[in-house]
Amino acid sequence: MGRFFFGGYQGTPTRSDPVDAQSFVPTPAMLAGDFTKVAALRATSPVDGTPTGFVNNRIDPALFSPVALNITKRLPKAQDDTGLVTYGTPNRTDEKQIVGKVDWQVNPSHSAMGRILFTNFKQPQPYSLSPDNILSVSRTDRNEWAYSYAIGDTWLVSPTTVVAGRLATNFTHIKRQGPQFFDMAEMGVKGLYTGYVPKFAQLLVSPGGFRLGDGTQNRANSTNFTTALNLDVSMTRGTHQFGLGGSVAYWDFNSHGNVFSAGSFTVSGSHTGSALADFLIGRMSTFEQATPNLNPTKRKYFALYMTDSWKLNPRWTLNYGLRWEPDLPDILKLGTVQSFSEERRAAGVHSTVFNNAPNGFYYPGDPGYPGNRGRDINWRVFAPRAGFAWDVTGDGRTSVRASAGIGYDYVNGQMHLWTAISPPWGLDIVRSNPRLDDPWAGYPGESPFPPVFDANAKFPPFGQFTVMPQHLSPSQSQTWNLSVQRQLGTDWLVSTSYLGTHIIHMLMTAPLNPAIYFPGAADANGNCFAQGYTFKTISGATCSPTTNTDSRRILSLIDLQRTGQLVGALAEYQTVGGSKYNGLLVDVRKRAARGVTISSNYTWSHCIASERDDLNGSLVGPTGTYIRPGDRERGRANCSSDRRHV
Repeated sequence: MGRFFFGGYQGTPTRSDPVDAQSFVPTPAMLAGDFTKVAALRATSPVDGTPTGFVNNRIDPALFSPVALNITKRLPKAQDDTGLVTYGTPNRTDEKQIVGKVDWQVNPSHSAMGRILFTNFKQPQPYSLSPDNILSVSRTDRNEWAYSYAIGDTWLVSPTTVVAGRLATNFTHIKRQGPQFFDMAEMGVKGLYTGYVPKFAQLLVSPGGFRLGDGTQNRANSTNFTTALNLDVSMTRGTHQFGLGGSVAYWDFNSHGNVFSAGSFTVSGSHTGSALADFLIGRMSTFEQATPNLNPTKRKYFALYMTDSWKLNPRWTLNYGLRWEPDLPDILKLGTVQSFSEERRAAGVHSTVFNNAPNGFYYPGDPGYPGNRGRDINWRVFAPRAGFAWDVTGDGRTSVRASAGIGYDYVNGQMHLWTAISPPWGLDIVRSNPRLDDPWAGYPGESPFPPVFDANAKFPPFGQFTVMPQHLSPSQSQTWNLSVQRQLGTDWLVSTSYLGTHIIHMLMTAPLNPAIYFPGAADANGNCFAQGYTFKTISGATCSPTTNTDSRRILSLIDLQRTGQLVGALAEYQTVGGSKYNGLLVDVRKRAARGVTISSNYTWSHCIASERDDLNGSLVGPTGTYIRPGDRERGRANCSSDRRHV
């Protein structure tokens, strides 16, 4: 019997070096203490009230940070009195793609196919192409591979029965290697652990400054393997067209990121009014360091379905079906998932897995906890669908169609990027207004990196947690539509349709430990009162400055010793979001001469949704919860995609 095959190759090299990047670096005058060419600088920091050292836009260079001076020596020279540097960022990419397909007609009732697809994308880091410019280190090396294989078989069992099977496998590997130049410890920063990402630094001096390195352009790897088997059977029996089948699939996903592992140094000009001036005197706005982000997960999937298209008579056709699609949660290989229960906390229940965990938290291995899945399996996930088509007059010129159905979508595996960096597995510390030369000064015990991970793992003060409840419902989309079509004359077709969608169980993050706002100043006894809570501070002090946010959180107010001192921002994934869409679609088409069709349409619609209005939910961390604690509907508004007239 016949065979057919084809193959192809495509390669696309790209080379460019536009001189379109701009940064600002310290000038010789600035290094001599003369900042008269820039905006007026503050003599006192509005952040902490300490002197900045500037008088009439001048400062004694002896007050400069040794770390800042060491970094400045490696920066390119300023091209004018403002510190401007214009430079190019070389771009060199190579893309390759190979594709092949084989079709084989084994015999009159049996055919087979095979397909392969291979792609590769390579892009060296700009710093390797221009090693004389340290400002080009903010982009990583990229080496990305993708393989896809598929085989299939179609069997004509009889004139009324067809069986088709497909097996597909996909593999992707993304490797990103950040540039190696120097780390901040080499520049003189005290107490900084650089073992996660040696020879790499993250420094942002902005606005009006420069950047070295970038968290998302650092060393990272992602490997993803998927395989799926689908089997479909189509049978014609009298006036019925039956379809039934199923699918099974397996995913294995492994990622390793280092967004904040090297330590992220941010200088914003909040002290003097100039980012470059703050940099030279070693005044930062924030410093953040975190452990590497590991998210190795695997997922299993299976589904069964059946459908029927029933031709009742020449004017009526019914379609209906049912799909069973259990929600099988991801399995986290490292068990990096946890839950929090206020009932457990109030009862003094403590984890048996981690000795230093706050009360109320449970982990894989604790009594009743659902293992490395972190949540229960949803077995009762059924998706029914039904519809009809009616030829109103029997002459094929007027039709009415309607359908309704339920579909499901499952949470994105990336949601566990946040559970994986919650204590004790992930340590993420943010310090406000530290010194460039010693960012850990004043922190209890100084740098907590690298942490020791075991049963006695330490939990940092006011850690940020993202937790998962034991039950989450999959997002459910309920859709329905009704359309009326009418042919006018021989070449006009007019259609009017109503479209409706209601989505429930959309993923959101709920704040479980919000900070209470206490208005005004403390009374003579140092007490602040609000919402039934009492907060203790100094007599006459402002009750709710930003500097005591963690101390005003609910768990700190009601249970400081056992829980509150270890828990800062605490967010829980909840499937409580929703959206509604209603639309009217009018479509007019005219068949013109010589095979040309002219069409026009108009849609009048409105979409309202929860604050987070994407189906898989907002994959934000502990501080990205919905607006008002206890009132998730407060943020309900028009969808981000709402368009009234199209």
